Amino acid sequence: MDVKTENAIVELLKQLKNEGHLILVSTHNLASVPSFCDQVLMVNRTLLAKGKTEEIFNNQNLERVFGGLLHYQK
Repeated sequence: MDVKTENAIVELLKQLKNEGHLILVSTHNLASVPSFCDQVLMVNRTLLAKGKTEEIFNNQNLERVFGGLLHYQK
């Protein structure tokens, strides 16, 4: 997906969140997830982590999900 389309989708998801809608998204592109998700599930063949985005999005969980060294910066 090109950047312009991705930005439009993220803005739509933010709007739906602010209107109180439940949104279910599956993605490998995690950069924008905290902007429209209050809760996350991290899955790699099985559920590895679930909870509030700000608590679950950390380097340890990302490494478990992706099987390697990743660094997440807020």
